[in-house]
Amino acid sequence: MNKKTIQSANLHAATTHARAKADAVEGKASHTPGPWVPCPGLAGSRFRIETMRVNNDCEPVAECKGPDREANARLIAAAPELLEALEEAATWMDDDKGGDLPHTDPMMRRIYSAIAKARGATVLELITARAIAKAKGSL
Repeated sequence: MNKKTIQSANLHAATTHARAKADAVEGKASHTPGPWVPCPGLAGSRFRIETMRVNNDCEPVAECKGPDREANARLIAAAPELLEALEEAATWMDDDKGGDLPHTDPMMRRIYSAIAKARGATVLELITARAIAKAKGSL
């Protein structure tokens, strides 16, 4: 490979990463769509988290082992719905119904922190993306 090809590949990779990051911050799903369900594994030694499909095909998402495997699997299986609920709560609190709480409010900081963690972003990136979306009228 010549130098120009390598530079082009690096630029493409950086652009793809930036686009994926922006999609994640803007709330576009970058995870396996839910709903997810916990399923006991072989001999009860592990719990799998799988997608629930209409045609009964399941796709594994994660696997939990250890003494708390069932509780951990239930928590992980609830993640897509928990994220959606937090995003809806943040939107509700940002508009007139919620009183437009400042981003420094302790509860809003916790909500934004959890959403940002799930999206692979920082709280600042999330707040900035939400402000831009709100200004565009898409939030």
